[in-house]
Amino acid sequence: MRSLLFFLVPLFAVASCHNDYNQTASTNNSEQSSAMIESDSVKRVEQMMDQALAQYYETGEYHYPIVPGMEEWTMTQDRTGVVIDVISIPEAIVQELSNKQLLRLTVENPNVYLANAYPFHVFVQRFSTQFNGLQVLLTRDGVVPFLLDEYLSIPIDRAASDRDHMSPFEGRNQSASYLNIRNFLLEGLLAIDETYAAAILDQRFLQNVAEKYEVKLNSPENSESRLISLEASRMIVVPTLKQAGLLPIEVKDGQERYPYELIIDDALYETLSMSNYSEDEYLLDLFTQWLAAAY
Repeated sequence: MRSLLFFLVPLFAVASCHNDYNQTASTNNSEQSSAMIESDSVKRVEQMMDQALAQYYETGEYHYPIVPGMEEWTMTQDRTGVVIDVISIPEAIVQELSNKQLLRLTVENPNVYLANAYPFHVFVQRFSTQFNGLQVLLTRDGVVPFLLDEYLSIPIDRAASDRDHMSPFEGRNQSASYLNIRNFLLEGLLAIDETYAAAILDQRFLQNVAEKYEVKLNSPENSESRLISLEASRMIVVPTLKQAGLLPIEVKDGQERYPYELIIDDALYETLSMSNYSEDEYLLDLFTQWLAAAY
């Protein structure tokens, strides 16, 4: 009996001494388990990306394997904030894609969700320099005629969305939301420095911009996509009217500032106040008058 008690006392003493160690071990095990889950998530995302690339080699079409709304979308960012890039086109194939394929992937790019997070001209400029599909497209020969043809192919009455829905991942092809997004992205791309000077030489383009601007203004909805779409029209209308000397500009150190923004000086403020026009109504009226006189 004495030997049994001698055995039990040290056993309980050891258990008590190891209590803190067990708690620490439990925390470490939890962190290791979390790390394993993250590692599994990364592998799952990478497998889906590999599958998308394999599908391209089979079909000739590339589709983003992971988009907002999918469970895997939340796996693209780990606990340290490191983002897995699932919104670029694989470098192995980006040069192989046709202009139409690159434009489709631009419209369907998950970054389109950020269009309402910035002034639209800021979004377009950043998007065009950061998305590898646009980097390739905008440096190709004949890109301006291609973008113009794609823009002019969108019916005038489809320039405004009939739904407050920014997602290009549902109702693709001929849905109003998809065409609305396609339309305002094309307007933005035709307004940036790389394309604008050539685009405004096409009278059809300018007339189409004016007609679509009017459709957007007359749309009864007040959705985010409509507001972005109006900003896209201004990206073309405002610089064009400034070049024509019909709108005030702001210059600093010999460089024009805010080329896409309407600068309201005292004279324009008085004009707007007396006319009861909204800024967009005033711009459309002035742009229409300029078009009639210019052509």
